[in-house]
Amino acid sequence: MVRGEGTTAQGFASPAKIQHSLKGAHYPSTKSDLVNLAKRNNAPGDVMSVLDLIPEKEYISPAHVMKEVGKKE
Repeated sequence: MVRGEGTTAQGFASPAKIQHSLKGAHYPSTKSDLVNLAKRNNAPGDVMSVLDLIPEKEYISPAHVMKEVGKKE
């Protein structure tokens, strides 16, 4: 499989790509807040797919988001 730019070996969006899509986020934020922000930032489909997988809860920082994303990869 050929990886696209900004994807991990497993085919997930890279952390940098996810954080770029969440630019402007204010924490704490809910999953819904983050998904809506990513949509407004025109996040690509692979980022939206990962964000759809994270649990419904409040996220206190970008690192907290990435910790949950890491559990899904």
